[in-house]
Parts: sequence; structure tokens; C-alpha cells
Amino acid sequence: MYFESLPQLTGTISAVAVASAWIVTVVVIFKGRPRSTRPDTARIPTSWLGLGLQCAAYLTVWLWPRQEFSTRDERPFLYLSADVAAILFGLAAVFFAAFAIKALGEHFSLAARLIEGHRLITAGVYRIVRHPIYTAMLFLVIAAGLAFKTLPSLILSVIVYLLGTAIRIRSEEKLLSAAFGPEFTAWKKKVPALIPFFWF
Repeated sequence: MYFESLPQLTGTISAVAVASAWIVTVVVIFKGRPRSTRPDTARIPTSWLGLGLQCAAYLTVWLWPRQEFSTRDERPFLYLSADVAAILFGLAAVFFAAFAIKALGEHFSLAARLIEGHRLITAGVYRIVRHPIYTAMLFLVIAAGLAFKTLPSLILSVIVYLLGTAIRIRSEEKLLSAAFGPEFTAWKKKVPALIPFFWF
């Protein structure tokens, strides 16, 4: 009896954990950052298109119809593995977001921009990936898809998210390359953009 109820129990736990990770990450990003009073020195408006696609990915993975818990009994080990993975992705997302915001400080912005006296941030979590906040949000998208067992929405939302993120990364790195030249190029060669230990 206990084994039969386990898939539903872990499903509930993973859903609550992932929802909590989303809330914590959003609060960390928008409440934990100091506001900059320095003026912009450069900005690329097309980065907003990338943000729009990223938001579309978030809506896709959250608004897609959920799978009924009853179907989980058919393959309990598969669902249990997905639940554990969802929780781990959620925890990793909070980690990347929290340490990225701490390292960025007033350099954080939704738009691709440089501010007066801008510094190239390469310490802390920026030694692992060049865009850890985007990594955090990717992990949250994956976590939600795994927790709610909506494979079509997971695939679609990840594709849309990666398209939007590619636009934003290209915009931001165009500014950074122009501003920091060889220093940025050296960092780019050593550190992947989005996925730890991979080239992208």
C-alpha cells in the first residue's frame, strides 16, 4: 500500500519544492539586488525580444495542462526519478540565482546595457557559467516540466527559452566584447555561456 502511494507522495513534494524554488528565485532576483544610480553608457534594445521569448517559455511550462496523478502508478520508478531530478534542478536554480545576484550587485539589469564604470564580473559563480541567472531560469523551466510530468511543454518551453536566451546572450556579449576586448575574450574561452561544463 505504501509503495503504491509513493508516486503520488513524491509528486506532491516535488511540485511544492519546485514552486517554492520559483518563488525564492524570483524574490532573490528582484528584491536582493541593489539599484544602480549610474547612467547607462550603452544599451541594445533587441534584448527585450529575448526576454519576451523567455517569458513565453515560463508561461508554457506553467500553463500547460497537468498530468493526472493516477497515471503515475504505471511507471513509479520513472516518476520518482523525475521528482528527484526536479527538486535538484530547483535547488541548483536557487544557488545560481542567489550567488549571481550577489556577484553582480548594481550591474544587474533586465536590458542588455553597460553602466558608467561597468566592470566585467568573472568571480564566484561566474567562474562556472557566464550567464548564471539564465542558467537558473533554465533549471527552473526544466524542474517545472519534470515535476508536473508534461513532456511536450518541457520540450517546447526549453526550445523557446533557449531561443530567447541566445538573443539575450548575443546582445549582452556584444556590449561586453566592445567594452572589455581581450579580457572578455579570454574569459569567454574558459567559461561556458549557459550550461556548466559544456561549451554553450
